[in-house]
Amino acid sequence: MARKRPERKSSGLLPRDDSPIKLVPLEKRKFWEEIPAEVPIEKAVRWREKWTDDEVRRLLEADPANCSYEALGAELGRSPGALRIRRSQMIHIIRGDPYAMEYVESTDHKRADWRQVHKVMKAQGVLRPACH
Repeated sequence: MARKRPERKSSGLLPRDDSPIKLVPLEKRKFWEEIPAEVPIEKAVRWREKWTDDEVRRLLEADPANCSYEALGAELGRSPGALRIRRSQMIHIIRGDPYAMEYVESTDHKRADWRQVHKVMKAQGVLRPACH
């Protein structure tokens, strides 16, 4: 047995509004008209370019006490955020986090940066085999 839908009392539309359209005065519109259509974005010189092993090595050897992310980023042509990401990858690899090692062992092209960081750290002697 099919249930009947309850009848609707209104069509669900807003009530008709016949009031005249109000225009914003020209003085208030001027600000919005002066905003450029495209905003210039500042990006790092080497933004979206592949990292070289030398760049990763330089980040690995940088002393955080003496070199800020901004200064090192300017030297390498990278943004401070890009340096933080690489540094965090180094930390996770050193800690031996399970997912970090999965990323290092992965053949997925999206994890190439993790493999590069691991390769440089291993070449620099930062990673030593665990003693059991």
